[in-house]
Amino acid sequence: MTTAVKSLKQAQVKLERIQEIKAVIEERRRISGIPELEAELDLLKKAVTNWAVETNTETIPMDGGHAQLRRDKYGGTWVGTYADLDGAPDGAVPLWRVIMKKFPKSKEKRNQVWRRVTKRVVDPAELSRAVEEGVFTVEEIEQSYWEKQKAPYIRIYVEE
Repeated sequence: MTTAVKSLKQAQVKLERIQEIKAVIEERRRISGIPELEAELDLLKKAVTNWAVETNTETIPMDGGHAQLRRDKYGGTWVGTYADLDGAPDGAVPLWRVIMKKFPKSKEKRNQVWRRVTKRVVDPAELSRAVEEGVFTVEEIEQSYWEKQKAPYIRIYVEE
């Protein structure tokens, strides 16, 4: 079987075959009861996880191994200024306040440290306002913007 595509007609034929294969796979999944097993698996995992959290059980011994309650974190965010406190947990302290306490008598040192540990970034909303106010034109700033390109892919939409 060749997978090369050299024409629109061949692309259409291959896309139709993709749809047929997907339908066969889904039918076999349904007949074999896989969706029900997956749903049961999800319910069992949730039940055990809830129990482990409620009882503060970090490790559950099992024949041939163990299960570990994971409490992973993601999306760490530094609180730089008071404006960054929105959504931060109680007790969060802006880094600017830490710097102010560390160097209370030297504005120059505070500013030097602040510039060292932070970076200025473009604020899209403020830039848009500057364009609206005539500070810049779109043509002047358009080369200062770029977007990453994702790898191309085909998504099939089924009309029902």
